[in-house]
Amino acid sequence: MDPNQPPIVSDTPFSKKYPFPGILGLCSCCLPIPFVRGIPSSATRLSDVEVNEIVQKIQGHWYIQPLEAAKGINNVQFTDVEVTGTRMIISGGVHNTTHRHGNHRHRSAVANRTQEQSLGMMHRGPDGVLYVDFSGSIMEDFDPEGGEVTFNNSLGMRLKFVRGWKRDGLPPPTTTSTAPPVVPVSMGGSDGRKFCAHCGLKVIAVGTIFCPECGGKQG
Repeated sequence: MDPNQPPIVSDTPFSKKYPFPGILGLCSCCLPIPFVRGIPSSATRLSDVEVNEIVQKIQGHWYIQPLEAAKGINNVQFTDVEVTGTRMIISGGVHNTTHRHGNHRHRSAVANRTQEQSLGMMHRGPDGVLYVDFSGSIMEDFDPEGGEVTFNNSLGMRLKFVRGWKRDGLPPPTTTSTAPPVVPVSMGGSDGRKFCAHCGLKVIAVGTIFCPECGGKQG
């Protein structure tokens, strides 16, 4: 979906139709055009800085778990999402389709087509609700450190994004420090002189009270 798509402003939820393609967490290749939640006119658009603060916490791969079906919609669901910047690449899953051969029809499962959606446009309502796309998908729970983020998409379908380690019942990965090792510094020298405890200069002689370089008092 074009990230420059204007927001669907609506003070009456589910009264305006969605301009296909692409709805958060659903394949739109075989769905009738649905009504969507939209964004209330009282909502304020977030700045790019505010949007980036949110999306930086959900970068990388997630699995999609549907929590609740949208009413009246033949739900066709994806299984995976990759967040890169404000772009979401949604993939995986299958949907049923009907094939016709003369007077005969049969149904078969076919793979969903990968879709790209944008999180570049966000609004916050006066009640604190966060709208994460132009059609009115909202963020219900935000716990990226705990491996879960829950959305309610613009059709009213609840979806949970889950990290792989969370899905598999594993603890969160540990962060490995990249700081260089600390090298101990000798406080004395073979020539009988010692180093200043403040600036590291080799003090002229043992017994010197103040460092001639920094003036620091010696122990």
